[in-house]
Amino acid sequence: MKKNLIIITSLCLFSSCATVFSGKKQTVRFQSNTEGAKVMLNTTQIGNTNQPISINKSEMGGLIRVSKDGCQTKEMELPLTIAPAYYGNIVSILLFGVGTIGVIWDLGNHSYIKTDKVINVDLDCGKK
Repeated sequence: MKKNLIIITSLCLFSSCATVFSGKKQTVRFQSNTEGAKVMLNTTQIGNTNQPISINKSEMGGLIRVSKDGCQTKEMELPLTIAPAYYGNIVSILLFGVGTIGVIWDLGNHSYIKTDKVINVDLDCGKK
């Protein structure tokens, strides 16, 4: 009985799997044929191409613009998927009936989403 109580308590306390395992930020690298092009998220510059950029997961739904003088600007949305750790919450609910708080927590702080670690963005330079 005591062992079961410890297991259930642990599941309740640590059920925010995506927050625990993948965090609230993700590092992304925009790989490009053009060194030092500006990477903008909505209207804010977040970094340059070919360098690691840390992005808050709560901002990942915005528009990405990659630009450099003399080159055509590329616009895109980040390819978003569900972080595998988020499924731990679902399994916890299905198997043990706990984990609802983890689901709500991960949804609230956007830990349930992720994007590719490397995103290729080649710019056409010389044609504006």
